[in-house]
Amino acid sequence: MNSRKFKAIGILIITVFTAAILFHGFYFIKNYKEAYYNFTQDVTLAFDTALKNYFDELSKSDVIVITDIQEGSKKKVKTDSSELSHAITRDFFQRFSESPFSKKGSQILEKKVKELDGLNITQIVIEGDFKEEEVFLDKKNDIVMMAGRKAADSVFSLKSISNKLVISVSRDTLDFELLSNYFNDELRENNLDITYGIQHLKKDSVIGSYNEDLVKAMPLLYTADEDLLPPSEKVNLAYENASLAILQEGFINSSFSLAFFLLIIFVLGFLYKTIKNQKDLAEIKNDLINNITHEFKTPLATISTSVEALQNFNPENDPEKTKKYLHIGQQQVNKMNAMVEKLLETATLDSEKLMIKKEAIQVSTFCQELIERYQNHNTDKKIICDFADNNHILEADKFHLENALSNLIDNALKYGGNEIQFTYQFKENHHCFSVMDNGGNLSKSQSKKVFDKFYRIPHGNIHNVKGFGIGLYYSKKVIEKHDGKLELHISKNLTHFEACLP
Repeated sequence: MNSRKFKAIGILIITVFTAAILFHGFYFIKNYKEAYYNFTQDVTLAFDTALKNYFDELSKSDVIVITDIQEGSKKKVKTDSSELSHAITRDFFQRFSESPFSKKGSQILEKKVKELDGLNITQIVIEGDFKEEEVFLDKKNDIVMMAGRKAADSVFSLKSISNKLVISVSRDTLDFELLSNYFNDELRENNLDITYGIQHLKKDSVIGSYNEDLVKAMPLLYTADEDLLPPSEKVNLAYENASLAILQEGFINSSFSLAFFLLIIFVLGFLYKTIKNQKDLAEIKNDLINNITHEFKTPLATISTSVEALQNFNPENDPEKTKKYLHIGQQQVNKMNAMVEKLLETATLDSEKLMIKKEAIQVSTFCQELIERYQNHNTDKKIICDFADNNHILEADKFHLENALSNLIDNALKYGGNEIQFTYQFKENHHCFSVMDNGGNLSKSQSKKVFDKFYRIPHGNIHNVKGFGIGLYYSKKVIEKHDGKLELHISKNLTHFEACLP
């Protein structure tokens, strides 16, 4: 896959990803608005219902009936509600005005009777609370006062009682505890969880509050239905936690969309990663083919030259020349055979075919033999050894371990700095071999790939150093098959490979 196609696929994936984000964002905002509307509707409906239930409960006791029990004054009259006001005699009202009932608490009738027929009594203010179905008896004036809706209904059902005075009590304050109980019941029934405050106003002046601090801190979000309240009064509701509750409800409603969106992200990410891996593999494959072709082409050319020399430049069959050309050819054949073996061996690393035959290895002797091989080579780089004389014995496959460590040293010689340090330490019950150089040429992104099969630096088919990119891969696999660990640490001007075996 060429870079242009890969770039086009990347742009397409980013476009689809962006479109998915925008779509989900639009869908989430739409759901949030719907959830917000439904939430506020549920809260306001719950509050109105609680307020209605509150006043319904009060109406059971906030009705007072005052009637006559004087035997001689009883008259049969029509009991139609429109005529009730005319069913009260002057004598009854005189006795009522003298009764303690008209002076309950500190208030009396605010307006006296101006005329019998009209009975212009507009308001009676009574301090104190009545219990439902509470009864008071004034024997002196032959008057009974009963509190409660049931009492009123029972009196109206008695046609024989003509003097009936019905008073509807209007409270000037709210019982916030009772109202909050009703409201909490409605909230629980609708699965709503909010912290709230209530404010009671009369003629735009605050006369009472519930959770006053919250009311001051939060904006007033709802004013109760005025049809439920006495004239010139308002009840406001303020609440918090709305956003959290709305988000919770919206999350439930959007869970399928969110799951689908996350699935799209996962698929797009997986697709991009797969395509990128395929592109990298294609580059590695091409790189490997070019490198193998180059590595095999050189010895083949050398062998071909040796054969041609034997055929055309040795007519006298000189044994020395023949031996020389055959030796050159044999060296190149051995080199090609070693490369083939290395490639075949690499194929066995991921399977169980690579057999590890452990034996007791004297560490200091092993290290000495390994380093002497490189010190005998002509190299401009300095190799510093620090493994000291020790009696440590390591159980390992000597052949494969030697090859694995040799690859680390070869890598330092090829790509590292001018100074290479090989050390051995026994720490935390592990045999640790370190190869460090002062090159520091690897980037962090490259350091994550150096152990990958066929990976080489730089990319492409042009390299300063020959190789297939399997040396470090081989070393890591061999160390892991010994239940050990091979790690790379990089810092400024330092590349450090450390292999630790138990």
